Amino acid sequence: MKRISWSGVVAALAVGLVLALFFAGGPPASAALGQRVLHRDFALLPYIEQDNLFALTLVRKLSGAMLLVDSTDGTPQRTTPLGFQYPTGSTWGSYTSWADRHAYGAFSRTGTIRVVDLGDLSAPGPLAPIVLDSIELGAGFNPASTRMGIIAVLIGLLTEQVPAVFFVEDGQTIVLAFDGTEFRPVGLIEDEGLWFFL
Repeated sequence: MKRISWSGVVAALAVGLVLALFFAGGPPASAALGQRVLHRDFALLPYIEQDNLFALTLVRKLSGAMLLVDSTDGTPQRTTPLGFQYPTGSTWGSYTSWADRHAYGAFSRTGTIRVVDLGDLSAPGPLAPIVLDSIELGAGFNPASTRMGIIAVLIGLLTEQVPAVFFVEDGQTIVLAFDGTEFRPVGLIEDEGLWFFL
């Protein structure tokens, strides 16, 4: 008869308990009201809280309205309406920030990316997000490929740091940058690592 290793059993039970406690937290409180969690992310956002990890959860209300639930470093969860609706379908979020202390989010689903200026996530109180653009794309767009970033764009003889979205469409990586009004295609000057509006 094979002997039972009680130390192994205890270790397995301990691991199981840790995992159970980890998952017991479940979705944010907002999801308990019949809302659906669509995407979760953890991001270190430079220039806002360099050493703090932001927990960012994208939630859809029954009406289709999109919400962002955020928290960091033990702070209470904050729920922010994003100002648009995605009634159905899988949805992804990608986030970045820049020296103006604003965070930016790109929220993508089949055929669409909406880019939102979220404001300063480290500031107390409610956020006032602004939808910067709604980008309509074709059937070859892969919404899960969407990434939000900041790039240096050459404008005349000067460079400016602007929000940009990267995504794959028809097997090609596309980059669109914000010109102050909308997101436009850009090209790369490889030797200098700078971008320019096409």
